Amino acid sequence: MRNSGAIEELLSWKGGWAARALFDDAVGRHINNERQDVELAKIVVENSSGISAVRNLENYSRLTGLELNISQVPQILPANVKQVINLAGIRNIPYEITADFWLERLCDHLNANRANLTDKINQSLINDEFPAGDPRSLIEFWSFPVISDILPLSKKQTEISYVEDEIARLCWKRWYLDAEERPLLLETTDRTDLKGSQWLVWRLLHDATHLLHLQNFPTAGCALNPIWLLTLESAAMTSEREFLNLIDCQSEIPQPISYPFNLFNIKTVLLTGLIERALRLDYDLAVHLNGQSIDSWIRQTKRKTGLTLDCYSFAYEFHGLPGFCAGYMLGLNSFRIEKDKLSILRGVKALDFLNMESNDELSSSPLTDIPAKIPQHPIYIQKVGSSDATCFFNLLNPFTNRYDHVEAKACVTVDLSPNQRGIHMSRLQEVLNNLDVQDEWNSLGDVADFVAAKVKELQGSGKSEVSLTVNSYVETFNSRSGTRSKQPISIVADSTLCGSKMLHTIGLNIKVMTACPCTIKYSRLKAERNLKQSLGDNFYDSIMQGVPPTFTHSQRGNLSVKVSSENDLISLRHLYLQISKVAHLVESVLKRPDEHSLVHQSHTKPQFCEDLCREVSISVASEINADDLVEVSVELDESIHPHKAFAKLTIKASEAWYTHSSDEND
Repeated sequence: MRNSGAIEELLSWKGGWAARALFDDAVGRHINNERQDVELAKIVVENSSGISAVRNLENYSRLTGLELNISQVPQILPANVKQVINLAGIRNIPYEITADFWLERLCDHLNANRANLTDKINQSLINDEFPAGDPRSLIEFWSFPVISDILPLSKKQTEISYVEDEIARLCWKRWYLDAEERPLLLETTDRTDLKGSQWLVWRLLHDATHLLHLQNFPTAGCALNPIWLLTLESAAMTSEREFLNLIDCQSEIPQPISYPFNLFNIKTVLLTGLIERALRLDYDLAVHLNGQSIDSWIRQTKRKTGLTLDCYSFAYEFHGLPGFCAGYMLGLNSFRIEKDKLSILRGVKALDFLNMESNDELSSSPLTDIPAKIPQHPIYIQKVGSSDATCFFNLLNPFTNRYDHVEAKACVTVDLSPNQRGIHMSRLQEVLNNLDVQDEWNSLGDVADFVAAKVKELQGSGKSEVSLTVNSYVETFNSRSGTRSKQPISIVADSTLCGSKMLHTIGLNIKVMTACPCTIKYSRLKAERNLKQSLGDNFYDSIMQGVPPTFTHSQRGNLSVKVSSENDLISLRHLYLQISKVAHLVESVLKRPDEHSLVHQSHTKPQFCEDLCREVSISVASEINADDLVEVSVELDESIHPHKAFAKLTIKASEAWYTHSSDEND
């Protein structure tokens, strides 16, 4: 019945996911007198974080008597903790699932305002009678028939188990399967000190829905799986919501035998519970998405709602389970409007928590799919798409070997058939926006390849082209002054997918400087002539050897280098090294000796932009495959002119070699 494999899968989720599942599994083992998985518990401790993890592991120790080194569990969550529901994807929250909506209904019900709401709730329940009657009988003869009228679940003849055990005080979940795979309700001897209306709502309605669900489909899913657990909760909350509708509609509701049945108080409990679950949604977005502290959120929420009840324990209980709290109200909203509820309950169909598939009929109608129509002018377009788009993801910096969260500029195009009016532009942006779903990318080329393949598939095109540019940096060290420096650098990756053939391109854009060879030659000859006139017969040719490079005008600009291949590409690190061998690269930090060194180097070896273009192409070509293409462009600011100097060449690598591949094989 218990499944250690499900817990092991949650270890990679980080946060408190595995710890929550471990404790839940341990309770089931305890009830059924099964051996605990002690070794797995130790592994869970090592891979958990968050307040939820700490609390579940503490409860696990109390339950099992096993001493765990919980002090080493960090309460701060790692950046890569798994979100069971993508919190950033929650947009346009329906008002009907917000706390304000349910607060307004509760205030109307109690004739209260926010200032006296807590007092009114307490007054409503103060005389509520303590629950009586046999719980098992109440569930089988009252709960199951009521729930069967709400959900497509039939009451079977299988009996349920009812167990009273004080370990239930440690649990937030009270429903399990016993050793014989029968639904089981776990409770304390004093029924957790709940009022009669509270026990009816939480046990005879909410938990009984879980029990009936388990009775109908015991193998539909594993409750240790967070998605399936939220699906179960969505069904149970639907029972609450529909029962509330029955009360509002003044429908005839059967009363449980020998049990206090106060509809006014039951409505108070139902509304209070829905408020608490709506607050969970707000909490998840505030704390797990936007980084607000738990104490700050509770303090702020109490000020806004007026609720000072003990209804905020979930804030600590679920810390480290991002997306889980949000799933309650999102699941309720989605399950209530789901037409095929039975497929959800059977585990055949996944519940769409974000309603991503519930588009209106017009948006999915062929009548509104204008891009797919035939154009008036049936002309093939080689490239159509979006340019200057922005996307974000975690990328390995090849020069520091660290992952950076980067902003990339993207140009994404596909070809367009003469029989199609346009492309579906939003699909291109969806691919770019979803790049941060993957935790880490090892190279910009991997990202470009992925986007090229995805957009070609989505658009049904024969060809796709992607160009990505990311601003990065190279860490350098000036040995003369002993200072660290950085060279700003742009990494470029292009991918062209034609049919099944992928052409890869990588490149670097880097700042360079040169010195004009013309002026430096002129000024040197001028210096030589002046020395001859001044020294006369005392002038020797060797004197010029001691004269440093004379003045000229500097030219600062941009160097862009790209290498294209259908095979393995040169690494960016090696590409950078080949460039640095022949180009004068500028630095962010230069002390006086470093400045002198760079200026001296650039004047000792002055370069036209044409010189730099050729030298870089030769240097890079020497490191790559014969059929690879090298593209080099140089653009320099002319410090004494209002224009820029520009040079660009594209050459096959073997054409830039001074030996041919046949010579190398001799």
